[in-house]
Amino acid sequence: MPTGTPMKRPRRRPRFRRGAGWRRASSRALSAAVASRVVVVFTGGGSCHRPPAGGSPREGRDSVAPAAPIPDTPGMARVLVGTAGHIDHGKSALVRALTGTDPDRLPEEKARGITIDLGFAHAEWDGTVFSFVDVPGHEKFVRTMVAGAAGIDVALLVVASDDSVMPQTREHLAILQLLDVRQGVLARTKADLVDDETGAVVEAEIRELVSETFLESAPLVAVSAQTGRGLDALRAALSAAAKAAVLRDPAARPARL
Repeated sequence: MPTGTPMKRPRRRPRFRRGAGWRRASSRALSAAVASRVVVVFTGGGSCHRPPAGGSPREGRDSVAPAAPIPDTPGMARVLVGTAGHIDHGKSALVRALTGTDPDRLPEEKARGITIDLGFAHAEWDGTVFSFVDVPGHEKFVRTMVAGAAGIDVALLVVASDDSVMPQTREHLAILQLLDVRQGVLARTKADLVDDETGAVVEAEIRELVSETFLESAPLVAVSAQTGRGLDALRAALSAAAKAAVLRDPAARPARL
């Protein structure tokens, strides 16, 4: 090399930045194979690990709010309804509007505005006790979602009007099918935030998603937990789904720890 010629430094491999593309990839819905392995953990085989510190459902247990008591209504039919859907699509708000009970009990849930652990609430109408299991919609808590969905009678798939179908919408639907849930209702939440034209587009996307699934013929209700729009129609749809469902023997359901 001639004297005075600067030595070329080897080119460094560019670092991979976690931008929007990484977030989209990391939020990709589970494949059927992966989802089935997660389901096995909560339906009889395998073991699981709780989320790492900073997002653990165990945080703040000392000041946790008590779970809603189960109504003492002997002789009445009892139906277990499980929510499903993407994070921030209004699942907890919808359960609160239907039952009057906030399913988010942990202080961290209230501080962060997201569901972390399973929540429970109960309500009675049309001669039936509806017990709701509210599940988290964040991808990191999918195992908690499976634990809540195992053994439900009716699924309540929630899709926000201002966000439409998202990765965990697809993921939760795949898990419900693997769990052999056979009855359900579709709820287009936050209906007060969009106009009728946008709402129709979102409903078309929901129908496309659930085609050839157990929810293909399920009623789709536009609802708003803030204004109360559609709540009566949603209760009627849940009642119809409950009557059509083959209710599972409570003793045969997986134990909830």
